[in-house]
Amino acid sequence: MAYRYGLGLVPEGMPKEVRKRVPILIVLRKYREQLCQASPLSLPEFITEHHIPSLPESHQLQPVPSGWAKEVLQKGRALVMFDGFDEVPKAERPKVARWMTEQMRQYGKSVFVVASRPKAYKDKDSADRLVMSMPMWVQPFDDEQRQNFVMSWYLCQEILKARREGPEVRKVAREGAQDLLQQIEAEAELKDLAKNPLLLNMIATFHRLYPGAALPKRRVDLYGEICALQLKNRPRDRRLNTVLLEFDPQPVLEEVAFGMMQQTLKRIDEDALLEALQKELSTLDEKVEAADLLREVVRISQLIVEQEGEYEFAHLSFQEYLAAAYVAAEPQTREPLLYGQFEQDWWKATILLYAGKTRKPSRLIREALRQGKTDFAYACLQQTTKRVDAELRAELESLMSQVKDARYADLERYLKNGEWQAADKETYRLMITEVDKEEGQLFSSSDLLNFPCEPLKVIDGMWVKYSGGRFGFSVQKEIYLACGGAPDGKLHKEALVMYYEMVGWDRGKKFDISSPKGHLPRLGKKYGNSLLSHPDL
Repeated sequence: MAYRYGLGLVPEGMPKEVRKRVPILIVLRKYREQLCQASPLSLPEFITEHHIPSLPESHQLQPVPSGWAKEVLQKGRALVMFDGFDEVPKAERPKVARWMTEQMRQYGKSVFVVASRPKAYKDKDSADRLVMSMPMWVQPFDDEQRQNFVMSWYLCQEILKARREGPEVRKVAREGAQDLLQQIEAEAELKDLAKNPLLLNMIATFHRLYPGAALPKRRVDLYGEICALQLKNRPRDRRLNTVLLEFDPQPVLEEVAFGMMQQTLKRIDEDALLEALQKELSTLDEKVEAADLLREVVRISQLIVEQEGEYEFAHLSFQEYLAAAYVAAEPQTREPLLYGQFEQDWWKATILLYAGKTRKPSRLIREALRQGKTDFAYACLQQTTKRVDAELRAELESLMSQVKDARYADLERYLKNGEWQAADKETYRLMITEVDKEEGQLFSSSDLLNFPCEPLKVIDGMWVKYSGGRFGFSVQKEIYLACGGAPDGKLHKEALVMYYEMVGWDRGKKFDISSPKGHLPRLGKKYGNSLLSHPDL
């Protein structure tokens, strides 16, 4: 957005006042010390004294006219973008949030955008919480976008290889892309990873370099293969003269990744990164210089990328995987470092990857149980292919049965008491977390069509039972089929129009037992509830 505004590339169809806004991009992690002071600068002062001097070729913008920033903000001409609220250390977020809230109140005519992972601004008391008027989420690739990406990617690669475009080149590209798409479609974990463009690019690179080979079916194995590919196999196959082939660089990166996890860092400045690399190289008695290693990791492996003078792993999941590999290398001494992190969302993926990688997961699972983290213990169990003793497995299964009953207790209470609106909200909450989304997000057609069978049947069964057969997803599906719909995974518009009339959805929401049959629960937007075609209802 800053780039497009800076070059005047905002679409002509937008109102003039929108097209003429001044973009101000503030990377919060760079300025957390200034913003956490007892009396921090106001936003106009901050822009003048810190933001503008930090810009490339800022000498051309000096001196800043007195009062310029305040005038731009007060007149609503500014587009202020705060980047990386989740990258501010947790203890400092309340102060930064209060400062940001005050600036947005003072200069309400301007537009403010905050980029953050949702948990960072939801886990605070109301007084310290950053509240935005319009939450938005970056959407993952859907099936069509994934297919278009893979087809285009393969064609591009084959044209580059052949240095020409023709029927034979297109045929080879099409066959490779189709094989990759079929493998992704067949494995739930791969399909989930392929929603992310960067990870899909990595998967495609791996697939193309090993034609005919089956992709690893587990997330942890895929990350391991990709790291080996990027650090060793590709440089060796290309016969590159690089320090990456002089020793094994992965343990060095594992140490760095684990250190960044401990410091809650997604990015690290160059000096700190070089110091960490050199420390580990010295420990391993390697003669390679840290600067040379960093250059080659960025240039050749692309597992680390440079961003605005700082460095980060190409995707946070690689940092998490390498940190998990660091622990797995010496589990007896390093695994206990994870025990205090079971409640930290920041560590969840790393611990689950470790559970899938370690040879003896029982100790980790028992510790999670001892701390009362039954859900998390069960999630760790699901990640491993290693044998877990029968007594531990039986204990987990019993506890999970109790957890499942507790999970649906609120929904059952609302339905039993006829609190239909509260039950509708609780149904949404249960289902949105089941598809690993945040409350406030919408379901996609894919989310609903592929919704897990067991929880869906539990929720539906409760609605049917306590409404006397009037409400529930299975009731809605029966009505949809009677209107001419088909359980084929597609939504038929004419049947939907008739269905909406029959259940009263064309007349707004009504939370009453006298509502038309099938009126509740309400999840989908108009002409788009894919549960009507769910095969398990």
